[in-house]
Amino acid sequence: MSWKIVAASVTGKSHLDQNQPCQDAHHHAVVQGVLLAVICDGAGSAAESQRGAACMSQQVVRGLSDRVHSGALPSLQAANREAFIEVLRTVIAQAREQLVSSIAPPTPQTPQLPPAPESNQWPQTGVTPLAQTQQEQQQQQQEAGRVQATLRDFACTLVGCAASEDGGFFFHIGDGFAIYQQASGLAQLSLPENGEYADETYFVTDHNWREHLRITSLEPLEADSFLGLMSDGPAPFAVNKSKTAFYLPFIEPVMRFLRAAPQTEGCLALKNLLENEKTHHITGDDKSLLLAFKP
Repeated sequence: MSWKIVAASVTGKSHLDQNQPCQDAHHHAVVQGVLLAVICDGAGSAAESQRGAACMSQQVVRGLSDRVHSGALPSLQAANREAFIEVLRTVIAQAREQLVSSIAPPTPQTPQLPPAPESNQWPQTGVTPLAQTQQEQQQQQQEAGRVQATLRDFACTLVGCAASEDGGFFFHIGDGFAIYQQASGLAQLSLPENGEYADETYFVTDHNWREHLRITSLEPLEADSFLGLMSDGPAPFAVNKSKTAFYLPFIEPVMRFLRAAPQTEGCLALKNLLENEKTHHITGDDKSLLLAFKP
């Protein structure tokens, strides 16, 4: 099964004004006809969220790709939902471990005392070798403390899909949207999950991420239908007010252009659209949008 995939992540106006990087990231692959795609949205309050989003999106897609290559990913039919969830949980857990290993500070090595000089007098440095060693240890510990990071520093949401001619699944932790838009106008959605307040959400880096992992089963893709993943940035203009489908006045002209345009040109056009001044006026948030369909 062939796929045409058009995707972009752009920096929102609020981050541009503060000279901050885009904290969204997306990654995708097609392996043996299976579409694997993920968008991660880094938490604005986390110091290294852009790195967390980039790492998690890449590692989850890579982990699922490896399962397709090895035959460990079950057929993407609704009947295999539980088997898919087990594989996905393992992939996400390994992606989290990969993130931890990439940010963990190196273990300080115990410095060895230099051999005593032949003379009874220590070199005239003003510091004995033992004191110098302790000072170096202190400096190493202080440096390790400065670079030490936790998963919370890399907090990000996750919304993704695995789809083939047999069907597929959306998987989701936190906010953002996943939409299977059918040609009839009907749609299947995976909606954002927020906390007690509207601006709170859940992250794949949380200790209880398994409790917030949501799965939506999808039917095989029909002709003229398409899949969409997005961070919460594009939602105010890309999703209808009732949150039941894409906002048609936005998506219909976009899809007409993307179906006719080469993929590279389509990605550039989508990026330009998300960076448009009109979208910046609607929302200052970073924006990621991925659209996938049969060419």
